[in-house]
Amino acid sequence: MNDAFLLGAGFSMAVGGPSFPSTNGLGEAAIKMQQSVHDALVDGSHSHSCDGLSCDNPQLVNGRWPAPTFEQWLSLLADQQPWLFPQENDRNHAMFGDLTSALSLQLALAMDQSMDRGGPPGWFRSLVECWLDRETEIVTFNYDTFVEAAIEEVLTRGSSLGLRTPVRYGGLVADSLPVGLAKLHGSLNWFWDATSQSAESIEARQIARTWLDPGTPHASQGRRIPGKETFIIPPTSAKSAYYDNSVVRALWRQAYESLRSAARVVAIGYSFPPEDTVAIGMLRRALGVRSAELILVNPDPSLPERVTTLLGGAPSQIFGGLECVQEFAAYWVANGGG
Repeated sequence: MNDAFLLGAGFSMAVGGPSFPSTNGLGEAAIKMQQSVHDALVDGSHSHSCDGLSCDNPQLVNGRWPAPTFEQWLSLLADQQPWLFPQENDRNHAMFGDLTSALSLQLALAMDQSMDRGGPPGWFRSLVECWLDRETEIVTFNYDTFVEAAIEEVLTRGSSLGLRTPVRYGGLVADSLPVGLAKLHGSLNWFWDATSQSAESIEARQIARTWLDPGTPHASQGRRIPGKETFIIPPTSAKSAYYDNSVVRALWRQAYESLRSAARVVAIGYSFPPEDTVAIGMLRRALGVRSAELILVNPDPSLPERVTTLLGGAPSQIFGGLECVQEFAAYWVANGGG
């Protein structure tokens, strides 16, 4: 049976362990980092309107971002807002660049700390082995490289690495491995020229490290590419300039085809946010017009109702509870892939 997996932030948090931060947690760390940078630049001489991030373009309200989630705020900063003057949009976009760079660094530090504690969780390794055996298609909204690192370790069977072979990074590099991986919001090891925003400038670097091979710390990888920044796509509206990029469109088309052709789709740790109109639109088109099975793995008890409303059909199976990811992985592996 043809399966596809849809991975959200809850999946990475399960892999990274109890201390691995959510996207909002990473956002809080990124803001603190940028506030320290700003304070050093102005040498403590802030304007009366300064929010700690900017003296001339304050954004925070009582110390918090002006949106329900950190990623939604990034979307507002990244997109051209019609009610702002061009120079104001330029300042917002500059802040977006600073925050995504800080977010990338905080995610890299969190990954390093998680990997330093030991090997990948046993349930995760077993699930990856199952993915490889069944040639599963994987669609992910996560920026981290946990999946790529686990694939490398499974393929080398725990031997010493040095391999560093890319694993079909969303179509950017198409090596012949028995798994498809479409990363719709970019990746910690993808880089581009943020000034030109050209498709030709996007490149996928080899992953920095795995659990068994410390390699290069994630936190230092991005500093080695002069003139390029980490390629991260916020969950923006359909009018975002990101979707004019041919590589991004190819990534989303790959994901759509994988989901549309799957007999079963397993969504792990993805919250189906209604405000992410592009993703929900793709999922509704891929899943809502046919009888594919949808398996939800998420501790949020309100998610099944939201999914039913958004996609027009109820999930066929639900795994809930605080340990739902680990419990689902054990079930899936024990049953040879369901």
